[in-house]
Formats: sequence, C-alpha cells, structure tokens
Amino acid sequence: MRQHIFFICLLSIIVSSISNAQSGNISKEPINISDEGGASLEFGKPATAKKINSVHSKTLLNFEKNFKNTANVTWYSVDEKGKTYLVFFTTDNNPSMALFQKKGSMLYAISHCAENDLPAENRKTIKSNYVDYRISYVKKVMSGGKTAWIANLVNENKLVIVKTIDGQLEEMENYDLPKD
Repeated sequence: MRQHIFFICLLSIIVSSISNAQSGNISKEPINISDEGGASLEFGKPATAKKINSVHSKTLLNFEKNFKNTANVTWYSVDEKGKTYLVFFTTDNNPSMALFQKKGSMLYAISHCAENDLPAENRKTIKSNYVDYRISYVKKVMSGGKTAWIANLVNENKLVIVKTIDGQLEEMENYDLPKD
C-alpha cells in the first residue's frame, strides 16, 4: 500500500513538472500556502478537505519530529471519518504538504525546493550525468522511510526529469522543448 502511495506521489510530481514545462514556467516560484494562496492548486487539495484546528497528539508529534523550522501550518481533515490529515506548511522557506493517518503515521510528504536544497551527493550525481543541463526545479518526496529527489533539468533543447533515491539516479522523462 505504501509503495502504491509513493508511486502515485511520484506520478503527480511528473505531471506537475510537465505542466510547468509546457507553460514555460520551469523555474522555482514561491508558493503562498495560506488559505488564500496557491498551494491548494499546486498540490491539489481535495474538494472534500475541511480545515481543522486540532489533530491527534501522535500525528502532531510525528509532524514535529519530521519537520523542523515550520511556519504557516494549516491542517485539513480529508475524509468524513477524520482518519486522514492533510497539512500545508513551509519548512526552511520551502512550500510543503504531508498526508498523515489519524494515529500519527506519515503516508507521504512533498516539498518544493531549490537546487541548493539537494544533498551534495545527489547534486553531484545529477550534474556529472547531465553536464549541459541546469537544475530548474526540485521536489523532495518522503514516503515509506525513503526520500526521493525529483529534478527538472533543462538546456536550450530539452527538459529531462530525473529522480534520485538512495544515491541511484533514474531518468523518468525526456522532452524536446519547442523551438522559438
């Protein structure tokens, strides 16, 4: 089940990355994650989500354990029985979201990041394999005890989407950019 959720997260990131590339918006833009902001659009907040003021104590403890330096934290209940929580927040100035089960376990988290947020080893691996590309957009995905880094790489002709997990680099998508 957790593997399925992880791969669904990765798929949504790919679709989001493709949309950004096709619209010409391939750089990291700040996202306001307040109620009035664009995070619900960027992350696809479910229409059934209801803003809540309190969450189960185990959920809050797990959230605080996983994320330091948080701000703009907004919690939502995403099912009728209140068994799943969606939280939007910033951590180290990166717009983020996470999905938790009521009793505290985190199903996944996604953060919009900059190139300098990539771990040095991952950045080096990407740059050494894609010498003629620049890193234009990065997302960090955490699920099932694993962390994946998804990066959009661009040059004048191509958009390449790669991921690194446990030091392994994989090319996920490769697109020709339109010529002017």
